[in-house]
Amino acid sequence: MQNLAKFISAFFFPSTWALFGTYFALYKDNNVYFAIGETNYYFFIFVLLYLILPLGLLMIGKKSVKLKVISLPKRESRHIYLFIFAVYFLLIYSFFRGDISPFIEVSLLASSITFCIAFVVNLKVKASLHMIGLLGFIAQMIYLFSMNNHLSTYWLLIFTIFVPIVLWSRLFLKAHTLIETIYGSILGLFINGIVFYLYYGLPSY
Repeated sequence: MQNLAKFISAFFFPSTWALFGTYFALYKDNNVYFAIGETNYYFFIFVLLYLILPLGLLMIGKKSVKLKVISLPKRESRHIYLFIFAVYFLLIYSFFRGDISPFIEVSLLASSITFCIAFVVNLKVKASLHMIGLLGFIAQMIYLFSMNNHLSTYWLLIFTIFVPIVLWSRLFLKAHTLIETIYGSILGLFINGIVFYLYYGLPSY
């Protein structure tokens, strides 16, 4: 069970959900009209931006590169990373603005704002980054699926199933208390939901 919990926490890192969201936004959004070659190009770029670079940054400050240590257990150790990721997503947003789909632009902006607020919250309390990433992804997918009727809402149910799975892994590994996972869930869901609401209004099904 220990190894299973470690695998879940390592694989479903916040950047993983950002990449899942980008995949759906690039390949499943009817409002994106890139040629397949352009779509593949952008997806490859976002693989680098969301996975390789962020994980490399986390590993720089670690003595070991094993998956089990890609974690920030102490609240104080999270300050610099939260600040860097807030700036990082804002820079990506600024760079791609006007060249990528509006949905991904809003997603990048929402991610930057989420990390900014998480940075402020982290000054007082610790919130689960895994839950921020997962619930933020779900909030964004609610809007994406409402704009694309051909996408089955059963996908949203599948995404939601991962909430208790990831929650269990974080609690089982004693990486967080229950209240810290709740803080993370609220931050991810409501901040992303508010940003998308300000841009698109209420989702309609």
